[in-house]
Amino acid sequence: MPSQKYFNQLFTLYAPLYPWISRLFRLGRKKQIESIVRIINIESMRVLLVGGGDGVDIPYFPKNAQIVYLDAAKGMVNKAKRKFGKRPKITFIHEDINQYKEETKFDAVCLHFCLSVTSNPESMLKNAADLIKESGVLSIIDASDNKLKKTNRWVNTFTKWSMFDLNTNIERLIDRTELNLQLVEKNVLSEVKLFNSFIYKRI
Repeated sequence: MPSQKYFNQLFTLYAPLYPWISRLFRLGRKKQIESIVRIINIESMRVLLVGGGDGVDIPYFPKNAQIVYLDAAKGMVNKAKRKFGKRPKITFIHEDINQYKEETKFDAVCLHFCLSVTSNPESMLKNAADLIKESGVLSIIDASDNKLKKTNRWVNTFTKWSMFDLNTNIERLIDRTELNLQLVEKNVLSEVKLFNSFIYKRI
């Protein structure tokens, strides 16, 4: 598996192309955030966007949402600031989730296309879960290996070095980390069937 430094450098290089890549998943992101808003039902919700990219998720949250945007790739942070820097109630932080510390918990933490592009998904997941309020939610959109046929495993050798590890299994990862999370929603992204969306509630 590539190192975290490798991924951070890779996504800084991807920053100019990211709007074109993320466009493939906008409908899935929009539906996922609509579900988060419905489940939490707080207009002024406090949200942590991990690996926020160019800020593609930001417009789908209510205007009163308090958003903390976090990304380890400097190029992505700069791009998101240029696009959404004038929006109120948003803080941009150039930081890795594994180093990020915050005493005030969040109503929602979003790991959208994050767990398959990190060298240590267990650590990322645990750190994200620790930042969620009781009864808050963890939102995940990511690769799901149950859609990848064994005959196509060679494809993953390329994709895990260029973008995603398609062998990521979110539900198995959640079970392995033994976190107090309850699955409340699971869907297949209509745009790209290799990806699933999950919403877990902290219990």
